[in-house]
Amino acid sequence: MAGAFGYQAKTSKVGDKVGELDFLPTVRAIEENGVIAASGTSCRHQVGSKTNKNARHPIQLVRDALVIK
Repeated sequence: MAGAFGYQAKTSKVGDKVGELDFLPTVRAIEENGVIAASGTSCRHQVGSKTNKNARHPIQLVRDALVIK
């Protein structure tokens, strides 16, 4: 995956293989209400497109934790 590396035509297959070694299977195994944090825009997009899970920016998670409910 590795951010933009995973989007380039000549390297996307390598990025997919690296992601499937451990990261993507681990993300897929996260429960429905689990939290996935990723600071990079392309990282969040690839998590979504390859796992159907929603990764959020860490600052969004901090903001939401500080909001009085």
